[in-house]
Amino acid sequence: EVDPVVLGLLRQAKVFHVAARLRQCGIREQKRRCRCGADLEAVRRYCRQYICTPCQRRKAYRISIEVSEALRELRKSNPGMKVFRGTFTLPSCSEENLRGQIEKLNKAFTKMLRRAALKSYVLGAGRFIEITFNRETGMFNPHLNVLVAVRATYMSKGYLSGTALLEMWQRATHCPRASQITFKIIKADLKKSLSVDDNAAGWVRYSMKPIEAEKWTPESLGILHKAIRNRRLCEFLGGFKLTRRQQKQNKARCVCEHCLQQKAV
Repeated sequence: EVDPVVLGLLRQAKVFHVAARLRQCGIREQKRRCRCGADLEAVRRYCRQYICTPCQRRKAYRISIEVSEALRELRKSNPGMKVFRGTFTLPSCSEENLRGQIEKLNKAFTKMLRRAALKSYVLGAGRFIEITFNRETGMFNPHLNVLVAVRATYMSKGYLSGTALLEMWQRATHCPRASQITFKIIKADLKKSLSVDDNAAGWVRYSMKPIEAEKWTPESLGILHKAIRNRRLCEFLGGFKLTRRQQKQNKARCVCEHCLQQKAV
């Protein structure tokens, strides 16, 4: 069910059209029709809003499965591949700069991966925007959670220290005040019987977790909705992007029994 706290905040912010979409999320059904004209089973319609807790959880789960499949495909042609998780931040910003800060994060990370020190080692990457709000200061803190797959030779020939990565990040963002980044290798957890791919999927679910409504105010949630409008908060690059595209192309389409019988003949 939709978080009642989020609905209350949206109503107080007078963003009634978004509140209405969240209230109808998963309730209405959409009719489908096969290419031959036969009616198919109806599917539920979801709002797919970032601030909708159920939708964000569903999206996080779906993306985590796609990431696991992409990693398995990349590992077939790149034995010894390593997977890293990281967080890249910028100083907190006001509401006027929130939209621009999100754009800067996305562009800076892409620019960073294209530098010679990383480009020859990176096989694929995923970036996930997470936005938090500080009630005390009234400032927003958008930051990037990333997942990066690299060649095995990165550890022996191209490994970069945290200091070197921070300098690259500062140059990419043109922000010498940026001071907090993490970039750690993902390992298997033998005690919990979790593989590298399982832990990578867990990191994706964490990176795409729903907002904590209790930490937001009506005004800040309204500002967030405007700032992320028509913005991609989840995007894949390189091998991840190609592998996910192939997965979608190979996915079986829903057809009626009549069409399936004709194919069998």
